[in-house]
Amino acid sequence: MNRPLNVRQERFCEFIASGMSGTDAYIAAGYKVSAEVAAVKACELVRKGKVETKIATLRKPQTVKALLTKDRHREILMKVAEDPNEKTQDRLRAIEIDAKLAGFFAPDQLTVDTGPNLLDEIRERANRVASILNRRGSPAEAGNGHPNANANRTSHANGLSLWNPAICARINGAQEV
Repeated sequence: MNRPLNVRQERFCEFIASGMSGTDAYIAAGYKVSAEVAAVKACELVRKGKVETKIATLRKPQTVKALLTKDRHREILMKVAEDPNEKTQDRLRAIEIDAKLAGFFAPDQLTVDTGPNLLDEIRERANRVASILNRRGSPAEAGNGHPNANANRTSHANGLSLWNPAICARINGAQEV
């Protein structure tokens, strides 16, 4: 059977097309159910072919208005540019925007120089630290024999010791993830 939409279905479509949520549209259309049931039923209703088609038909004018073509944008800009009643600044801006739309300007580009690979930089710094530490000797020697003399200098914020050769070896031999 090829029956048309009933009044509640029509109203539901109108509410959905106007931007209302499915649950709210289902209840506003006159269906007397709880919000939980309305959410499920609205989902089922919106998937029906006739309802889906009706919603698309109701939304079409909104979509066409929202999607101005490039040519239409250029038409509007040229009207502003050619209108002697517009401020000179506005006319010049309209000409500039029209020129960009026409492709007269190179697109704005942002070039980001990321520099050297971060992992390579970390390895290089770890090697420098290791070579400096190897030249100075052990922490006890560097701190004039007192075991706590270099406590702040040898501990990293996360609790790792900079003097630990195993950590230096891991940093130097680390693989990129």
